[in-house]
Amino acid sequence: MFEKHVITFKKMNYGTMKKIQNACMQDVDGKFTFNPLKFRSERFANSIKQWTFKDSSGNLVPISSQAIDNMSNNVANFLLDLYDKKIG
Repeated sequence: MFEKHVITFKKMNYGTMKKIQNACMQDVDGKFTFNPLKFRSERFANSIKQWTFKDSSGNLVPISSQAIDNMSNNVANFLLDLYDKKIG
């Protein structure tokens, strides 16, 4: 059985994008590297204005990178791929 969900996106400003990019930099042995997987997830989470995902109690799930990380692999990848094609 499939559930229907709605996700509404907001336009991201430069400051938000800069914050996301900085959060995805990591120091590895004195060299800064960029984590593209974290960037993709953070960019997606920060671009969501609202969604209709609910927990087992029927409460709306707060929008966060953690909520996306807790989704099934298939659902998260589907949403991220769709976002990349339509918005990103």
